[in-house]
Amino acid sequence: MYEAAVVILTRVKRASRLKDWALAIARRSGAGKARVALARKLTAVSLVNASHASVMFHPLLEATIRREDALRGEGAADCVASRWEGL
Repeated sequence: MYEAAVVILTRVKRASRLKDWALAIARRSGAGKARVALARKLTAVSLVNASHASVMFHPLLEATIRREDALRGEGAADCVASRWEGL
């Protein structure tokens, strides 16, 4: 995550609220602390997304799961949701 934070702060040109937040920390406390803070924030965001996998996962993955469930004769919507409940 630290490497991703460095890339966001140095290479990504597009503005985002996350980058603006980290740049504000960099102005106040220094670039090193901003990189670590951004890495920690990215980790928290990725953990939230992993714990709510049914809310946010790739559409192609969902289509693959639905096709596998259909081949097994299971209901599509219930099976997709049940696969992600235990995560």
